[in-house]
Amino acid sequence: MKALMARTINLFFFQGCMKALGVILEDTVKFVHAGVPLVAWSFTMMEGLSFLCGCGFGLLFLPTMVALAKSFGSSFGTALSICALVSNIGMAVLPPLLEHWREKYGLPGSVALLGALMWHQVICGFLLPVRQKTTEVSANNPVLEDGTGPEQDDTEMPSHDLSSSPSTPSKPRQTNFILAHPSLLFLYITQFFHMIILMAWAMFLVPYGVSKGYPPSVAVLLSTIGGAGVFIGRALAIFVFHWGLSGSLYVILSPMLVLPFLFGVCVYTGNFLLIGLMSIAIGTCLGLLATWMFAFVRDSVCLIHDIQGSYNDVFAFLACVSVAQAVSTVPAIIFANPNCESTHEMQGS
Repeated sequence: MKALMARTINLFFFQGCMKALGVILEDTVKFVHAGVPLVAWSFTMMEGLSFLCGCGFGLLFLPTMVALAKSFGSSFGTALSICALVSNIGMAVLPPLLEHWREKYGLPGSVALLGALMWHQVICGFLLPVRQKTTEVSANNPVLEDGTGPEQDDTEMPSHDLSSSPSTPSKPRQTNFILAHPSLLFLYITQFFHMIILMAWAMFLVPYGVSKGYPPSVAVLLSTIGGAGVFIGRALAIFVFHWGLSGSLYVILSPMLVLPFLFGVCVYTGNFLLIGLMSIAIGTCLGLLATWMFAFVRDSVCLIHDIQGSYNDVFAFLACVSVAQAVSTVPAIIFANPNCESTHEMQGS
């Protein structure tokens, strides 16, 4: 249960911060007198690679994921879906909260408050399980005063001839993980495209609304609407893993093939109601796919904006990347081993 809470808190702040940064994108561009590509790239670095914030997110990401996998075993996909569902509240809450801080305290004050809020992730460290070294002393094997055990008898024990075992001979172990798991390479490619879509959509959604002629206080609602869509997608992911549909091409490809159409509509419309409907639909698709990406594999967008200076170019580019994402998913699922759990159990026994 502690691992579930730690993973939920980490995702709450990571996803909320990723979505909230879009609120201050335009103000940051004006404040530092730089272009949109440079500022957006710096936000991406802050999320994943910067020394303080990025390393903090990264150092929490793997331990919470591993702890969750060890705690829930075969139910890992369902547990991760629940974490993502609850933590998705951050994507709906943090953007309007940051917008409120920006209007009241300005850009420097709002960024300082956002950084202070991120410090609450320290709670995750106290929730992670700690391995304790224990020394077991039995009556038959006492420990001597010098810390050593009793002298062992050199009597040769009878050996078991493995060659005469009636069990089926095991296949030679693959030394190349790509050859052993060909779906892994395609899944990484799919995840690469997915992260481009998710990060760019989350970061540029509010500026996109502003570019359509809506004030920031109204455009920020698109982020909340999109976060609600992601919440729906996370909820659907719970049933996908619970019913064992994570390896179904029809279930996974359906939202991927819908995404190009949704992004395409955003390029050509300026109606706020329609944009809101597209945002909640895009969020639903991305929410389902984001959870599926991380659970299915257990064990340079910024420059597009400067082509014509329009956020429509970004959404048109995301439509193309969505198609590439769907294409790379087909071999990832086809080549996946559906009996992975039973194979590990046989090797362990």
